Parts: sequence; C-alpha cells; structure tokens
Amino acid sequence: MRTGADSRVEVTFVDQTIARLGASTVCSFKDGTRNLDLSDGVMLLQVPRKARGARIRAAGIAAAVGGTTVVFEYHADVYKFLTLEGTSRLYRPGHLGDSVLVRAGQMVIGKPNAPLSDPVDFDVGRLLKTSRFITDFPPLHSEQLLAHASERQQKAKSKKALIDTNLVIFGGGTNVTLVKPTQAAVATDVTTVPAPPMRTALPDSNDLGVIEIAPPNANPAAASTDKPH
Repeated sequence: MRTGADSRVEVTFVDQTIARLGASTVCSFKDGTRNLDLSDGVMLLQVPRKARGARIRAAGIAAAVGGTTVVFEYHADVYKFLTLEGTSRLYRPGHLGDSVLVRAGQMVIGKPNAPLSDPVDFDVGRLLKTSRFITDFPPLHSEQLLAHASERQQKAKSKKALIDTNLVIFGGGTNVTLVKPTQAAVATDVTTVPAPPMRTALPDSNDLGVIEIAPPNANPAAASTDKPH
C-alpha cells in the first residue's frame, strides 16, 4: 500500500485493528494484521486488547503491539516509535536481549542498525491535539484510554514527577528545536539546537503532530504547555 504526497488512509481489519497511514507512506501487510512492514513514512496502529496483536517492522527494528496504540515513523535509516497508551515492546530481531518496553507517553528514536536507546517521555496531550492521525479521522476505539494516559501525565506534572520543557519536534523527522517560553506555540520564533547523537534532520510531516520531549538523559522527563502548533 502506498499513499500520495497529500493523501492519508485508514484500514480497519476484521479483528477491529486500525491502521492509519500518513502521506507518502509505503507499507505492506502479511498474514492479515499479524505482520506489517513499514518501508517508508509514518503509521498509527491501534490494536484492541481482544485482538491477537501485531508486529510492525522497519528495516532492522521491530515492535510487538497488542492492546495498545502506537505510532511508528521510518525514513532512510532513522526511526521514531511512540506508545500513546498501553505498553509495547521494541526490539531488534536477531539481537538477543536488545529489547525495551515502551510505555504510554514514551518514545524511542534511533538507527535500526544501532543498539536501542532508553525511552524518553513525550507529552501525549499535545500530540493528540496536533496529530492529523487524530484530528483528521473519527475517534479511535482507544479514545478513552488515550485521554486517561494524558490525564496521568497532567497529574504527574502537578506532583513535579514530570516537568515542562521547550524541546519539541515539529511534525516528522527528528530535528529538535528549542521554543522560546513566551511564545511556545509559534513555529517561526524558535532556535534550532544541534540534534543529539543518532538523530538526523528529516523532512517534516503534517501527520505526526508536535512532540515535546525531555532533553537527552534528563530525569524527570517532559510534559508540555498543551498549546497546539
């Protein structure tokens, strides 16, 4: 399946698994919803808890998805994997032990041929307000679970378990920008910061939305201003 430069598609399978493909995405499906290969682009996958689960693979990286909602982006040799609700497992096939659990509100960025890095937190609420996977389609079956994941982060913010940060990724790719605190939602008023190791500036996408993340190795991790871009 291939989408055009300004087209998006939603596929609903017999087990009620939903796959949404962003613009300029190439993906193939094998064995129904059990095995999905992402050749290029970005995909949202929502697998109901009663379904058997699925696996998404992009080059040398794979994710086991069951009873959760995830987003997987892959371009050239860089990937970005986000869990919006539930828990997923990201791993490198053929590399025993190179596996990590990615929980709700966590993201992993890296290269498929490199060891997995630790997940970082991102703001679920901000992504839900800005991602075309959410705003341009009917509500997902996991809508309440997504809202609950966002609410948990807000409660963590109030307890200072999560802190605000102005490090964001606008749209697709991995280019990290530092937004001025006084105008956090204005894309033209930003200062580009050097991308951390293993990250590369990639073409932007209107599908994924705005991701606010923690700085590398920061703890506690990110939350956001909740203002959409």
